[in-house]
Amino acid sequence: MVRKQPTAEKFMQKSFTALSDTELLSILISSGTQDNSRLVLAQEALQLAKGNLSF
Repeated sequence: MVRKQPTAEKFMQKSFTALSDTELLSILISSGTQDNSRLVLAQEALQLAKGNLSF
């Protein structure tokens, strides 16, 4: 079985260039809710923003 590398561990080993926008945003979110992981929340935020979180 292949173990999926946690986002923070992937960041520490490979740098931010190895992470998707969703993974980077999930680091900033830092924790999920009872119903959704931080990755799901990050993905939903990016979908709502149409992938553009710039000001």
